[in-house]
Amino acid sequence: MTNREKWTLSIVILLMLALGLAPLEKIRTISLAGSSLLLALICLRLAAVAVVHWRRGRRISSAIWLLVALMVGLLCLVTLGKLVEKSDLPVAHVTVFDPTAILNTKRTPNMTPEEKIRHEIEELHRFFEGWFTGQLTKTPSVLARLTTALADEFEIIHPGGQVTSRDALLKVIEEAHASQAGSYEIWIDKIRVRKLGNDVYFAVYEEWQRIEGTARGRLSTALFRVQPETPLGVAWVHLQETWLPQS
Repeated sequence: MTNREKWTLSIVILLMLALGLAPLEKIRTISLAGSSLLLALICLRLAAVAVVHWRRGRRISSAIWLLVALMVGLLCLVTLGKLVEKSDLPVAHVTVFDPTAILNTKRTPNMTPEEKIRHEIEELHRFFEGWFTGQLTKTPSVLARLTTALADEFEIIHPGGQVTSRDALLKVIEEAHASQAGSYEIWIDKIRVRKLGNDVYFAVYEEWQRIEGTARGRLSTALFRVQPETPLGVAWVHLQETWLPQS
């Protein structure tokens, strides 16, 4: 084995260890695309070394180099897969957080129930972001944005199958104030609303959360009822969440 081949093998081993031990989000921030390109170039170099050994009659060493090239190629494909997965995530809506706008929700006379529900879903999740990050103060009047939006019989089914009543959920959320003081954001995507009957509506949407750089999404199905005394004139009656497969 020549000195050049030794250096090549050493670089490959160090790179594989770095990619294997580093957290996925760290790799992404460095650049998954750059890592994929580097791995592809190393794979081609290793394959060329294997061909040279084969031509010189070194069958065993050629097989070893070819095996290493295949391993690097596989790692390159995995890295590319993670890059594609990252690009498929819905983009968060970058807006300036305004607590006043959330707490002073106003309805327009021309809003349909479907429009009210879409606004309610988006605004209540902005409330959650402000509450969990501590940008909203922990007072009964602020929490009222949530308590007045939930029907008395409201319940939620979590992705794990647990069922939580309205009162139990409010207690958990109240205690979770400022629990995500670091990097945390919530955004909503692909809202669909349809009418089921008199003043009853069904909504489906994706909720995404990014915590310390890691995004995870859930598919939510919600039942709403027209209820004038709520912030936007619609009340949450039932909610069920399921983890999205790509998250």
